[in-house]
Amino acid sequence: MPPLGFLRKFGPSMGKHSLLLSVIGVFAAGVGSLLPLAPAARAADPIQILAVHFPPYEIKDPEDDLPGFDVEVLTSAFKRVNRKASVEFLPWKRAVHLAEQGNAAGVLSCAYNAGREKNFIFSDVLSQATRGFYVHPDFDATGPVNVDFAKGYSVTAVSGYVSAKTLTEHKVSFDPSPTDIAAIRKLINRRVEMFYTSQEAADYIGRSDNLANRMKFLPVKVIPYYVCFSRKWPDVEKLVKDFNRGLRILRQDGQYQKIHAKYSARTS
Repeated sequence: MPPLGFLRKFGPSMGKHSLLLSVIGVFAAGVGSLLPLAPAARAADPIQILAVHFPPYEIKDPEDDLPGFDVEVLTSAFKRVNRKASVEFLPWKRAVHLAEQGNAAGVLSCAYNAGREKNFIFSDVLSQATRGFYVHPDFDATGPVNVDFAKGYSVTAVSGYVSAKTLTEHKVSFDPSPTDIAAIRKLINRRVEMFYTSQEAADYIGRSDNLANRMKFLPVKVIPYYVCFSRKWPDVEKLVKDFNRGLRILRQDGQYQKIHAKYSARTS
């Protein structure tokens, strides 16, 4: 019911029809405030992209003003086309589900998966993960390098990572390490001959001690990452085009390369 004071104030001086319209208006305004923002209103807000803590791509609690190079590239690319974007951190499955439902514009950093085509539009390539082996500078490797190449060598990988799972699938024996930095130091101290990892992650983690320049990297495969934009987000096709245009500008003016350089101490 409308407030009693409202009826007392307007009841005697208004016809029944006018009173009814006024009451409806009051309730409509109240109900409207409880509804989700309309697409037009949402489009005026910063574009919300969801992510999981995944250094150096996305970093939930940044140190040294380094939020992750994919976060920086994302926000800078949108800025180039006069749009704003924000990144919120959630568990991966939750982030993907919310974006699938159109409750967020998209997720990053997202690897291509044919099953995702139904719910997402993939941006141009945002970044990549270069999987391979770090070895000693004097390691002699000739010919193509693949995962099976490591058989017969002493190898390490971080327990629980995809890299460790891959070695197990290929039946490559390895000495597990608890962290990336532990694996890097194990290699540098010549306790192992190879460290299977992502080059981008190892370069970032070892940047403070310039560890990357004390190792040699043998690439095995490159996995591209994208922004996965929700097909249920309002006017998503234009959003993807705007982002891709901003991303091209970043690459052309050199800002993309400058962003990535901050996350590695590699000099050679």
